[in-house]
Amino acid sequence: MTIKQKDFQPSAQVRPEIVEFADRLLGLGGVRDDEHFAYVRVGHIYRNQAFRECLLTGRAVTKSLKSTYVTYQMPNGKVYKVAIDSALENIAQDLHICPFDLDEHIGIPC
Repeated sequence: MTIKQKDFQPSAQVRPEIVEFADRLLGLGGVRDDEHFAYVRVGHIYRNQAFRECLLTGRAVTKSLKSTYVTYQMPNGKVYKVAIDSALENIAQDLHICPFDLDEHIGIPC
């Protein structure tokens, strides 16, 4: 699965490969108690000296600025879920988010 440049265009369509990727990462990354699915996107995030394909989900916040969870998989197979401030990451150009929301497409856990 590869997220392509066309996936970042405003008129991008949700490809089946994107849905499969999101479903797989959601299953591998587990679900946190403060994670919500009102905002589910895919994209690229710069981690460990390269851009990684990632899944973005909402994070219930109180005083923290980190309002998003990012789940990504390293080449060795290890999966990471980290809380980020998506606005700051976006400004730093370390995060590129696809425009479509996947909450209706993926198997959101109950």
